[in-house]
Amino acid sequence: MKAVDVLRGFALAVALLMLAGCVLQASPPLFAEKQGEMVFKGQGTQFVSYSLNRDTKAWEKDDEPMVFNAVGKHYESPTKSGVTSLSFIALQKGWWVVQGAEDGGPSGYMLAQRQGKAMLLYPLMCTNLKKVQAIAPKVRFEGDDCFAGKDFGLATFRAMIKSLPPAALKIEPAA
Repeated sequence: MKAVDVLRGFALAVALLMLAGCVLQASPPLFAEKQGEMVFKGQGTQFVSYSLNRDTKAWEKDDEPMVFNAVGKHYESPTKSGVTSLSFIALQKGWWVVQGAEDGGPSGYMLAQRQGKAMLLYPLMCTNLKKVQAIAPKVRFEGDDCFAGKDFGLATFRAMIKSLPPAALKIEPAA
């Protein structure tokens, strides 16, 4: 299955990618809930998502709208199998680490970049992390799975920005 197919719907994407074991994971989470920022404040709770078609390089609108409910310093997004909790931790101007977990499972990680009202999302795929020499030593690889080491912090995520493939998903506030 193509990664773009797995990425349809952000909350579902985090859950599916974590279950598939192909994005960076950590248990316990790397960041506390109090570190989260409310990046969608004032934009409502309903969002539209688009997946990047890797062949045509065009954004394709996904069928299902997404819901992000603010709870404390994170968002909760209902899925068919439960609730995914999402925290956006500031990296630098216009960039965040997204920490997502479904109902107490391990946390999965993506990077997010603000582009106008849209948020571009970059999953941290294990296959890509193996290729980044500055990052690979800080990650434990086990088959298709990869796990952040104990010294994995904001500086490591900032270093990843330079080596990201194109964004895989884009979300925007619903009209």
